[in-house]
Amino acid sequence: MKKLSLIAILITSIVGIYCLPDLQRYPNAKFEQITKEYTQADSIDFLYTKNYRIARLHYEDSIQYFALSTDYAVIKGYSGITTLGIIFDSAYEVAKVSIIASEDTRSFVNKLKTRRFLDQFIGYKKNDKMKIVTGATISSKAVIKSVEMTAAKVLPILELL
Repeated sequence: MKKLSLIAILITSIVGIYCLPDLQRYPNAKFEQITKEYTQADSIDFLYTKNYRIARLHYEDSIQYFALSTDYAVIKGYSGITTLGIIFDSAYEVAKVSIIASEDTRSFVNKLKTRRFLDQFIGYKKNDKMKIVTGATISSKAVIKSVEMTAAKVLPILELL
């Protein structure tokens, strides 16, 4: 009986670490505020449906798209969830990844920010091998999974726009 309980606890812990079932959406007004703050676009169109929320960013010479990872995937790092702002370029590739907010351990998040970890996502394509930050392994894996899952859900939508 103890062995079964231990297995159940282990399975629950693993599932809890890697994927939480409920998406943590910001209200639309907060999404718009975050978009304006992090993108510095000349103008923005906010595209909302019941299934997705994307901002179309207009710049002088290009159009890009912005999405929050927690609209599409809620992945727990070492001690909490990190919300990423992901910008996709007009070729539908990742152009930039920013940490918007994090409930994860501050020292681990700082390692992700200072070691140029987020720069590796520029041009991200499915099945690209991403590097993990030593000393922030679980947090790194959670961010990687968030980018992968968000891109997998957002890219098909962008192709229809």
